[in-house]
Amino acid sequence: MSLFSDQTLRTRYIDPVHHDANLVEFQLDNMTGYTSNMRIIGLGTHRTAGDNYNDAVGVLGKIRAIHLESNGQKIDSLRNANRYLAFQNLLKSNEQQNSLVEKDNKSARGLIIRSALQAVEPRARTAVVNATATLAQREATLGSLNLADVFPILREMVHIDTSVMKNVKVRIEYETKPENLVVSSVAAAAADPVPVLVAEQFQDNAAVATMTKAMGSVVWNTIEHDQIRIDAIANQATTVKKPVDTSKKLMAFNDKYVSRVVVMKETPTAAALLNGTAVIGYGTYASQVQFEEKFNCRLNGKNIFVGSGLDTPAKMTAMCADAWGSYVLAPGDDTTSLGVNDQNNNVAADRTRGARPIVANKQNDKVGQASYIGFHIEDKVKDMQIDYSRSGMSDTHARFRYNTALNLHFFAEVRKQLVMKGDKFMVSYM
Repeated sequence: MSLFSDQTLRTRYIDPVHHDANLVEFQLDNMTGYTSNMRIIGLGTHRTAGDNYNDAVGVLGKIRAIHLESNGQKIDSLRNANRYLAFQNLLKSNEQQNSLVEKDNKSARGLIIRSALQAVEPRARTAVVNATATLAQREATLGSLNLADVFPILREMVHIDTSVMKNVKVRIEYETKPENLVVSSVAAAAADPVPVLVAEQFQDNAAVATMTKAMGSVVWNTIEHDQIRIDAIANQATTVKKPVDTSKKLMAFNDKYVSRVVVMKETPTAAALLNGTAVIGYGTYASQVQFEEKFNCRLNGKNIFVGSGLDTPAKMTAMCADAWGSYVLAPGDDTTSLGVNDQNNNVAADRTRGARPIVANKQNDKVGQASYIGFHIEDKVKDMQIDYSRSGMSDTHARFRYNTALNLHFFAEVRKQLVMKGDKFMVSYM
């Protein structure tokens, strides 16, 4: 049945033209038209041992990169897609998380208070089942992706005319690291399902041609990525702290009009992400708070933030919410500790009510794992320098989270346009 009542539309379930452990490709038919509200369904994994999807990203952890192309020309694209989608999963109300998002992509960001512990916990998690489970059991663990979430151009287009945009492909590069998809049995063998593209196809080509002629051009904000490395700090003696400043240039956004930016702080050290074969907290999708950190962005010769910039967790969270909208956090998710308890000295936690539950008598691993930096630019970038500082300290915790190296991932909304010219089109930066 069509998603619309108009008889000129027909729902198509399109199998991949290529699928293997690393890549899946879908291709649209030429000389026709499709609505822009396309989805990928049947995303996920089956594994030989019991497991759960990563709470932050669910089945979307499977997508390392995704591209929309016509005759090999990129129309829209998103790299490090699973990391960006983990952040996008936050940008929903708690009610949406618990009733919609969890059903769509099997993430578990939505929170409730368990009456027995009076602790803040995810409402539900989706188990990953064995490939030998029943069809109903396997299908219940799979999720979907709205392609407009990774291709923002689709929110600005009514349709795709494949008589102009010929040989349109959706190409997904799979995430091959199991620890970026599941949380416990990362060494278990996988037998992954084959996803399907769902698209609404127009049955009236004359109507498609009329809409294409009226479209003219499309302007949108694509999502682009850059990153910098912050060096590790030697472990310090007790009661000693070592401030370290870092200034580095970002080059990926030069000569482009940039709207919003979000920064995610990844700990790339395996020992800080895994406990044996179990993922610690959100794993690679954590944006780890740091001790006495400060952030500023020098854009075209001027600092965006006054004074010492964003120099407290509260300022960073507030600025990110101002730019990207409110998001779901439990107490302590964006701070170094809850009350007088901390993680660096490996002490037992005594706060349990109204916070995430303690684990092995210690603070929950997700404390401090949702520290994002977000801000507006709304200008063309000529020169972009990042000034970042943090303090190293005495850290006896196995995760060594305050002194280890960091990758700062920058995702920016970059202005682009698509212009239709007869039976051709052109994509360019603005």
